[in-house]
Amino acid sequence: MNIRKYIQAVLMLCCSMVLLASCGSSKKLGDKTADRGSKVPQQAIQPEDYYKQILLYKSFFGKANMQITTPKMSQKVIANIKMNHLKNIWSSVSAMGGIVEVARAYITPDSLKALLPMSRDAYALSFQEGLSLIQAELEFVSLQNLFLGNPLITGKSNAKASETDSTTIQVQVEQDGYILTVKYDKETQLIREQLITHTGKQFSCRIQQGNYKPLSDKQPFAFARTIEIDNNGEQTLVSLDFTRADIDIPAEVSFRIPDSYTLQTIKK
Repeated sequence: MNIRKYIQAVLMLCCSMVLLASCGSSKKLGDKTADRGSKVPQQAIQPEDYYKQILLYKSFFGKANMQITTPKMSQKVIANIKMNHLKNIWSSVSAMGGIVEVARAYITPDSLKALLPMSRDAYALSFQEGLSLIQAELEFVSLQNLFLGNPLITGKSNAKASETDSTTIQVQVEQDGYILTVKYDKETQLIREQLITHTGKQFSCRIQQGNYKPLSDKQPFAFARTIEIDNNGEQTLVSLDFTRADIDIPAEVSFRIPDSYTLQTIKK
């Protein structure tokens, strides 16, 4: 796998935008464990409260079938992902049904490192250098939110909520010219779709979330994601179908660049 495409595939999941997430007031998702579309007892909840409900965790492990499609390429891989809250993200990507590891990455709020086992090449970048490859600025926590299925911008006190129809609650937040619109299923109180746009840029990103199932602590998790990005007319489609997701189990990660690997640079 081309290392630029691999880094783009991981970082594009942050939707190629400025996402300044913060650790504001939030509520755990409780016992709403049914798949989307199943009936959950309706509780007294105000529209603004939908936005405060996020998946809370200390560590995360996931395995997903992933496909990245652009006008120039289409790649199917299997991704293993480990995360520790606000600390790190480790991922390993394999092709040929998971038989051949083609890339491995380790991301922290300050750095991005990657290995290509087949060519025995290595890359060591700052987090910002990695973002510059896709001309994006974002906070590390936003990438973790994307994998979890939380709102891409969290903790904002200026959220505006409304009931668009009998089945949908819509919440909208704005920051630095970016407008995030999150649509929730009124009955299950789970996210159906996120759409983020910029008032002064030719950019949009739509994320559809579904196939909710309960995790071990009963918090619902969206096992299916479809991400459509339009950046200055360049279309990118990313699909994530999780086959496994666990939280708050030990997510030990280790990453080192072997001496036998050649440290490379990436031309912009």
